Amino acid sequence: MRADPLDALRVEVEQYIAAPPEQVWAMLTDVPEMARWSPEVVEASWLDRPVSEGARFRATNRRGGMEWSVTCHVLASEAPTRFVWCVSDPASPSSTWSYDLAPREAGTLVTQRFQHGPGASLVREMASARGADADGIVRWRAEMLAADMAGVLARAANVLEEG
Repeated sequence: MRADPLDALRVEVEQYIAAPPEQVWAMLTDVPEMARWSPEVVEASWLDRPVSEGARFRATNRRGGMEWSVTCHVLASEAPTRFVWCVSDPASPSSTWSYDLAPREAGTLVTQRFQHGPGASLVREMASARGADADGIVRWRAEMLAADMAGVLARAANVLEEG
């Protein structure tokens, strides 16, 4: 049996931000503000407050002619060092995202991670429908995510560093 290429879909990017972890944390957990910089997320809002484990937020995404909304669940909220959330059902998420923040010199090193699955997703549907192209679809999505994540973190760095 052929392995599912989506099982290995993981992306990680790092960005140094010349600001203290508390300031970076506040920005990264401001999901409406962060959505403004994303090429895919067009809107996001908190459904629950405060930002803590179990809180939820809703995001509307758009890529090309497709638009979809998802509910995200906070899995870990450890200010100012770690923020983790999953998309859709926490028991079988379509993806899990995280920010890890570490003090470095006079600022913060942010590591953002994405892990696909194990639940249903649009990428899984695309790969399944075009089986022979599944590896290419996974590679395309990983490259897109890496570029998007790096761009959003670079924008956050610019905003915080310009103050």
